[in-house]
Amino acid sequence: MSTLVKKFIREIIRNNIDDFLDLFVEVALDNNIDLFIKENYDIDIHNEKRISYNEDFIQNQLISMGIPQNISGFYYLVKVIVLVLEHEQIDKSYTLTKNIYPEVAKEYNVSSNSVYQGIRYLTLEINKNKQRLGILLSKLGNLPQNNINTPNRLIKSLSMYFKKI
Repeated sequence: MSTLVKKFIREIIRNNIDDFLDLFVEVALDNNIDLFIKENYDIDIHNEKRISYNEDFIQNQLISMGIPQNISGFYYLVKVIVLVLEHEQIDKSYTLTKNIYPEVAKEYNVSSNSVYQGIRYLTLEINKNKQRLGILLSKLGNLPQNNINTPNRLIKSLSMYFKKI
């Protein structure tokens, strides 16, 4: 490889090191590299501190996106997003219907189905109002999941949005 090519590659890496590191972590996690690290270096990468997300911040952001807070599903949605973001740091086997909705339901003293139905109704209300939907989609940007016609897609899109901030 020529010296010019090596310099060019080094410059690209220097300028994009954060992106390369993020990509490496994603690929490593997808390929169970944590087991390799544990076996060879005796480091438990899952023993990291749990990240805490601020519900007030998420609430204010959702309001600024035009999501109506006068529907009970709004508060369920806030809590679901917080839990999805927190649990994603620990274990991707957590699911909405088996883990997240019951946890939210317990906090609000309602059934898991009530949590789902509240978020479903909120999703329908957002999609009914084209102006509100437009504001939300413009805030979400070019995320691939900007189709928010189901509660799961709404949650996934918003979680991706908050993960990036």
